[in-house]
Order: sequence, then C-alpha cells, then structure tokens
Amino acid sequence: MKVRIATVEDVQALHQLHFELNCHRHTLQPTNFQGHSVDEEWICENILNVDKDYLVLEIKDEVVGMALLEKKEGHTVNGSVRYRYLYLCDFMIDSSLCLQKYGHELFKEIRRYGKKNFLSYIQLNELINDEERLKFFEKEQLLVTQQTLKSAI
Repeated sequence: MKVRIATVEDVQALHQLHFELNCHRHTLQPTNFQGHSVDEEWICENILNVDKDYLVLEIKDEVVGMALLEKKEGHTVNGSVRYRYLYLCDFMIDSSLCLQKYGHELFKEIRRYGKKNFLSYIQLNELINDEERLKFFEKEQLLVTQQTLKSAI
C-alpha cells in the first residue's frame, strides 16, 4: 500500500472514484447531488493546477482511494484571522475496502502534505447525514466549527 500524488495516467481511476462518491452523496441527498461522475477534463485540470493535488492510495498498483486537496488562503468568516490552510475538496476510499483502515492511511498522508506545505489546518465540508464518514473524520480529530443551514424557497 502506498500513497502518492496523482498524474494524468490516473484520470480513469479518479473518474471511477468520483462516480462512486457522487452516487453515495446522491443516495444521501438526492436533491443536492447527481449520481454521476465529474468530467475527465475537470480531473486533468485539478491534476495540473499548482494549488491543487490529488493524493491517491494504491494497493498492488491499483488506485483504490483519493483525496483532492487545495491549498487556500483566507479566513473562515469576515473579521477572523487569515490562514493558509488545506481544503479537502473530495475524499473517497473504494467502498469494498474498510474506510477506517485505508482512510486513516490516506489521511496520515494528507496531514503530512499539509505540514510539508506549511499549512495551518485542514478544512472540509461533509454531509450532515453521512454518519459513517462523520465518525471517520471525528476519529481523525476533525471538529465541527461551523454549520451551513439551507432552506428551500
């Protein structure tokens, strides 16, 4: 098992992982998410973007997990302290594998990546009704610091 930065050769595997993630999100919140993947061109753009990286988790030369990372600078709300931080855009481990075990290995590398790039913290958004992933991120010591509230008009 190894974690590395993705290359354009990984686009197909990343496309499949995004599809699985979006289908999962669609199951939980069908009014907010479509159950299909993202464009391969969008994946390539992220791979080539200097402020973004995909970390991929490989087992026996097969990509089975991914994390789309973006280096950002800003503040969470107006008036708060500005920081350089790591935004975890997407995170997925193949559903046939144990999220706790393999997700933890990938998350260790996400932290290492953040430290290497002198970033202050990791931030992400997660669906409020995705209990398994929320428990996973809690075990990885991420805390809820804000909530987004929505209402249909």
